[in-house]
Amino acid sequence: MPQVLRRRPKNFKTLEEAIHWATTASDTLCRLPGARQSVPSQLRKNEQTGLYEWICDLAKTQPFWVSWFTGISHEFLECSQGKVLIIGHVDSMDSELIRAEMEGKYQNVIVPDAGHAIHENDVEAVTNVIQSIYQRFEVLIKKNLKIHL
Repeated sequence: MPQVLRRRPKNFKTLEEAIHWATTASDTLCRLPGARQSVPSQLRKNEQTGLYEWICDLAKTQPFWVSWFTGISHEFLECSQGKVLIIGHVDSMDSELIRAEMEGKYQNVIVPDAGHAIHENDVEAVTNVIQSIYQRFEVLIKKNLKIHL
């Protein structure tokens, strides 16, 4: 997070400048459609300066950075349902996740070059993963729905 904050401009002259930054320098959004969709909602225009500024001051969230991620892999693996982890690269995996994947405790799907916001950068890939899961378990899903209805 400190590295993210150092590279993140405090403001932009235009929304297009912010979108360009997001797709070229942020490591978050790699593709223009996703950036055009999400970046404007993260900014507000300062009427005094005319500049676009971030709505959320990430620096103020620093006290929570460690707690956001501490134990997150364990919590994910403890879920009793079937699990799929969609990531942009294997560097995102800690040793607990790597071991659990080798043990078949969840399915790992890598969407290369999708950045941090995978669901925005490669909507089609994420949709295909979800559709594949549904198709694989369709009979069980429908059977379960009948029981609960």
